[in-house]
Amino acid sequence: MSDLLALPSLRAVSFEATQADLCIDAELIAIPSCEHHPAAGVRKNGRDRDPIKAQDTPMHGKPVELVIRRHQWQCGECRKRLPNRGPDIHPTKPMTRRLIRHVENALLRRTASDVAMETGLSSDQVGAIGAELASRLRAIRLPTPDILALDGIACSRTHKFQVLTDGRTGQMLGIFRGLDADTAVRVLPDLVDLSKVKVLVTDMARENVAIGRAMRGVLHVADKWHVIEKCNTAVRGIVKDMADELSRSGKSQDAKQLAALSGRIAGERTPLDRRTPQFAFDLEHAPNAISRYEPVVAAHKARWSLMHFYSSGDRQSAVLRLNQFRERALHPSIQERMDSVLKHIDSHEAYILNFFDCLEKRTDGSVWGPTTSPAERKNSDLKRLWRASRGAGDEQFWMKAMFHPYHLDRHIIECGLCGAFTGPLQPGEVLERASRPARLPQDLRCDACCP
Repeated sequence: MSDLLALPSLRAVSFEATQADLCIDAELIAIPSCEHHPAAGVRKNGRDRDPIKAQDTPMHGKPVELVIRRHQWQCGECRKRLPNRGPDIHPTKPMTRRLIRHVENALLRRTASDVAMETGLSSDQVGAIGAELASRLRAIRLPTPDILALDGIACSRTHKFQVLTDGRTGQMLGIFRGLDADTAVRVLPDLVDLSKVKVLVTDMARENVAIGRAMRGVLHVADKWHVIEKCNTAVRGIVKDMADELSRSGKSQDAKQLAALSGRIAGERTPLDRRTPQFAFDLEHAPNAISRYEPVVAAHKARWSLMHFYSSGDRQSAVLRLNQFRERALHPSIQERMDSVLKHIDSHEAYILNFFDCLEKRTDGSVWGPTTSPAERKNSDLKRLWRASRGAGDEQFWMKAMFHPYHLDRHIIECGLCGAFTGPLQPGEVLERASRPARLPQDLRCDACCP
């Protein structure tokens, strides 16, 4: 029974389980000390204090309530009565410290109502814990990368945010409401050290162009995914036009077969195709499927040229391949559909070609260029987290968006002595700390406070 709670200052005496919760009778075994006379002994004054009730972390899927019996202690020197809640019970909240940490970790990923139902706390209590955590986490300032990716996300019609990420790793650096350039220019210096940023990667939305101009001395790169997606959209339209024409002429079976290939022609890949290059679909693999349709063949060749353009190893060869794409996109049968793509490239050619000024060769011989793809992959997660924080405000959505991949006391260490945060830690540091003896949240220490 003594190991039931695994809390140094408490000893379980008995417990009673019901369908709704688990009630544990416990005894406080921690002996307090007088802050004015720490060297003096303490003694019981012959009378026990009233029991206190505190919530603890759930057990067996049920909320846990502790009924804690306490002795009354007094200082042997000044005879003053000593407060006696124990180090494992929060000094002002009717709950254990580890329950608070459990709630904080849960709030990084789940809804407040879900956490309240699990722990037996009220929604107001859970919301207050989340608000306090969000204010403390604001003290964490992540290191500024040399490549910065900026991407907009619309969680609803009226709730639109800018997401700031590391252009290499995709790590979240900040998120703020509003897509206008004025807001971004005002907020960015508070999130990152702009003097360390060398490359900015964005799509070519008007506000992003304005942001790039405001960041003097930074190479602004047009994200290649958005350029390619414009071309893919045009290709899908060309295939659809051809399929509709076949349907009108009575060739419904041919129309269905062509429509089924629309995704592959436009670069969509099944899970089995993820490891293949995006332009692996060539005419020779399906000669009878699309070679009969001149617009589709022209669209496929144009798209292949654009993918070939982005596989260039330097700016000079890239310019030649971009001109080849223009020639193929001007084919009379697809020119109307491709006109929006050509206008986009002509308007932002300098930003698009900047991509080839910051290419990096990897040790395996491949070439890497900055994109917003890591940020784009987070969009579905961010929208899910937005739904999990509605009603709690932007502050807790910011907290979820920034720290949902991490676990407090594992990836992010909050010092129980000075309150400073360490992290997010690298995988090697997480493993090193995991090998240390287990400690409660209030006993964790930063490197500066370690003995």
